[in-house]
Amino acid sequence: MIDGSAPTMSPRRRHLATVAVTIVSTAWLVIVAPAACAATLSGTFYIDNSAGSACSDTASGTSPSTPWCTFDPANANRFAAGSQILLERGDTFQQALEPSGSGTSSAWITVGAYGSGTRPVITGSGAASDRTIVLEDPDYWRIQDLELSEAGEGIYVNYTSDDHAGLDIERIYAHDIQAVFHGSPAQTDFPAIYNSSAVAVAVAGAPVPQSGHSVVSNVTISDVEATRTAAVYLVGTSAGQSYPATGIKDVDISNIYAHDSQAPEFAFEPSSNLHFTSSYVDCSGHAAEQQGTTCMFLYDIGDSVVADNVFVNMNDTGSADETAIDVEGRSNNLRISGNYFGNNAGAGVELLQLAGRPGDYSTNTVIDSNTFYDNGGAAGSQHGYIAVANDPGVTPPGGTISDNVYAPSPWGFISNVGGSPDPSNLTQTNNVSVATIYDSAYQFSSTQGSSGWREQAYNTSGGWTDLPTHNATSNRWEGSGGTFVGNFELQPGSGSDEWVSRTWIAPVSGSITIRGQVFEDGTTGDGVHVLIEQNGTARWPADPDYLTYRSISPADSNGYASDVDLTVSAGDILRFVVWAGATNTGDITSWTPSIAYS
Repeated sequence: MIDGSAPTMSPRRRHLATVAVTIVSTAWLVIVAPAACAATLSGTFYIDNSAGSACSDTASGTSPSTPWCTFDPANANRFAAGSQILLERGDTFQQALEPSGSGTSSAWITVGAYGSGTRPVITGSGAASDRTIVLEDPDYWRIQDLELSEAGEGIYVNYTSDDHAGLDIERIYAHDIQAVFHGSPAQTDFPAIYNSSAVAVAVAGAPVPQSGHSVVSNVTISDVEATRTAAVYLVGTSAGQSYPATGIKDVDISNIYAHDSQAPEFAFEPSSNLHFTSSYVDCSGHAAEQQGTTCMFLYDIGDSVVADNVFVNMNDTGSADETAIDVEGRSNNLRISGNYFGNNAGAGVELLQLAGRPGDYSTNTVIDSNTFYDNGGAAGSQHGYIAVANDPGVTPPGGTISDNVYAPSPWGFISNVGGSPDPSNLTQTNNVSVATIYDSAYQFSSTQGSSGWREQAYNTSGGWTDLPTHNATSNRWEGSGGTFVGNFELQPGSGSDEWVSRTWIAPVSGSITIRGQVFEDGTTGDGVHVLIEQNGTARWPADPDYLTYRSISPADSNGYASDVDLTVSAGDILRFVVWAGATNTGDITSWTPSIAYS
């Protein structure tokens, strides 16, 4: 982000560069050495501090009838591959959980819940030094089904060496974790904590990996709600030098509901082969920061995708930028596709390449098939829908901007505050100004037919019918056989005659433009088939493809741009159809089309 000062390293980057050198020595002296002396436990261990549990920290902990009371036994020992640490549902623990050990790709270590009722709660006292869960140099750990609150940091995963693999964090509710903001107060145990967050994966204490290596790979973070806290940070610097994008690689982040944070909801630096998908990001509540504000901060990014998300309500903080996504620098092969950007004080996306950062680059960015509405009007913000900025004498950002739709704006589609942008390295094609926009993810509702959208299923005996049940917990419409349509994802039934669809009924006649990106969110299924039909006739794929549907394999996480222009009459029915092969296992599909009248 730009703060209007002379070209130099931003305050954020200066802070991380200054403190990173101390992390390695602190980790070795304080954390790694005690773990090396601990016993190694194997099996399933239960923790229950509720009244009547007969718990004891001197018990075996291996049965619900002989549980531990606190985290002390878990923190004092290492755990073998395949072990589980389970917290009783309904319990509240005011203590940091800091277990250690290594799993394997076939025997992960799990931290989770058991019993019935609400998720177990790990909470602090609200102090900046409070932590909920800390892992040091883990391999193949899974954390799931927990509530985290009132701390300076939620889940903090710290790496001090290279070539680790396996981290899975899922079904987490985190709230009121924001005691650290803009580097204050400084943290002595983990100085890389710049803002409190629900989940942080930090490689700041590890050596910069050699070519062909990473600090950690195979990271999955999904089904997280983060409120009054930043959501997910991937963090790394070393003595003033940023890590290469491969420092944290093969990352899948999906189904995040992030809202009401004073700090950027997401900071990814570094990341390669990152897929950020199917998430609703409400940027309201941000506080001003000197260097500028944004909802998602990207730096040291390579070969990554941000697709099928909603980014809305970045508020006017009175600072610079105020954008939804800030592609700050050192970015190559980033694709931003199929997203909805609405009601953001600054631009939906900004692309920067600035002086004062040796080796900076912004190359091969693709921004396509997105929808932009009411962005970039605040005073002092990055204006327009896409902001492009480079310092004098610095190569402008390069890439392709195509097939986006946007509402008219006095600032134009591509703009910049404080001067004219330099889009000379950006190829622009088929970006269309439209009048009225219907976005399936942003307008998803618990009421069938809202804004013209319906969620439907088909079988040969009953034809197309509305899915009968709205599940408020998962925010999706559900039917039999595992079928559902959510605000981002769809899952058909098994077999070629069990289809699901996002369905839209045209309110008036006119010319429409459809934009979106469709791909598989799963990796274990047998693939899906997709098409767009109008009144029962296939409209996409269309000539010159000579196809009536697209097939998407489970290994294809990029999929296809489902872009088509049509003429409709009032009452026409458009369906965005998905059906599976012999089984629907693992065939969850992400598809969030927008429809706009031109």
